Amino acid sequence: MLTRTVVWILALGAGLAACDSGSLSGPAGGSAVVIGTFQAGGEPVSATPARSPSPSGPAAQAEAAARTVVVGEVTNNGRFVSLAEANVNANGEFRIDSLPSGRSELLIRARNEAEAEIGSVVLHEITVAGAEHRAHPITSRSTVHARVWTEMRASGQGSTPMESAELSLILHFSSEAAARSATSSSSIRAIADAALEAQAALTAVLASEGQARSAAARSELLLDLAVARDRERNLGIDAETAQETFVSAALDAFAADGVSAEALIFAHAAAASAFDAEMARASGDSDGRLEASRGALLLNLRSRARAALEAEGSVLGLRSAAITTVERLEARVRTAQSITELEISLAQERAAIEGRVITAVLASLVVSGGGPLLEVESELRSALDDATLWADLQGAYNTGARVQAVQAFRARVEAAAANLVATLPAEVAATVSTEVVARLMIAMGADAAIA
Repeated sequence: MLTRTVVWILALGAGLAACDSGSLSGPAGGSAVVIGTFQAGGEPVSATPARSPSPSGPAAQAEAAARTVVVGEVTNNGRFVSLAEANVNANGEFRIDSLPSGRSELLIRARNEAEAEIGSVVLHEITVAGAEHRAHPITSRSTVHARVWTEMRASGQGSTPMESAELSLILHFSSEAAARSATSSSSIRAIADAALEAQAALTAVLASEGQARSAAARSELLLDLAVARDRERNLGIDAETAQETFVSAALDAFAADGVSAEALIFAHAAAASAFDAEMARASGDSDGRLEASRGALLLNLRSRARAALEAEGSVLGLRSAAITTVERLEARVRTAQSITELEISLAQERAAIEGRVITAVLASLVVSGGGPLLEVESELRSALDDATLWADLQGAYNTGARVQAVQAFRARVEAAAANLVATLPAEVAATVSTEVVARLMIAMGADAAIA
């Protein structure tokens, strides 16, 4: 991390020097300045459904090329209020001058020669007089994120000033092509509704765990992290690396704020389930549903991986089994090409968990001197049957039901962990933490539901 920080600082210095020597010079007065780029990636970053996946010819190229950008605020009812405009040069670079200070979550829109919007991005950084701010590049991913955020604001439910930062955590497309497939108005509305459901689930589950954090409080924790991610992208760090760093930093921030590993796992499982359920209602088993839901599913798995990695003490081989389980589930989620494929592959992984865990635990007991292996194996099988949150969440069709599912799951797992430890030889049980066993079982079994 130190190396990356040094690289980032050097790159920032180089970038500022380049801006000072060219047409994108630094701030001239007391106003804030925003520097950014429009990156079409060889195809148009379209705010409407693409008419052709590979535009060619002068007319198509003009339609896909950004000529100007306009920056403004989005009100709580979704209305855009323009603050400043600027031209985009031939390299896709722009510099917006004369922005007022103290503004956050500004929306930057790119327009083509016909003044049609062809891309957008949210500026998370709070503007400061005399400062130069670097926006996340305008890409297909940023455009879908910005349009979903605007739709959430327009719904009347998304009035939290910093909610765009949390949306960045939940919504992340696997590629620019995947994002381009989600730019229709119906897709944007579906994703916005899904994000609102996920946000409600997060809030309710954390409160039920006695660790209430409002959407505003969570976004406050995430804002600076989103700004850092945007700067990394502006400086050329690839999207996947920047997002992984953002997610890891977000989990650190929640832990530092006192949110327990278990509460975060439950909240992210409920949020991912809510997101996918809403997407399923709107779009069935479409590829768009999988791509939109993938980020929330991976966030759930990253929370679980963190809990497993941080488990300490003698835990009967459960730690390594939990880490392997979560890694394999994550690989399945990342590589699935359809909802059907994902459902089948997750079922295969869940079926393999029991054998993997029983082998690890019994091997650990043999090394420890043996004991009532058959009794332990029987109790372990029963415990693993209880540690399946996804089954509870599949039947939960609203926020209240998801909270109840999480509470029932926690109670089952804690009881199962206590029963398992009680079957161990006394000398082994004395070295095993029931709390850590429960945490590892939660990490293995707290899958989000695929509707």
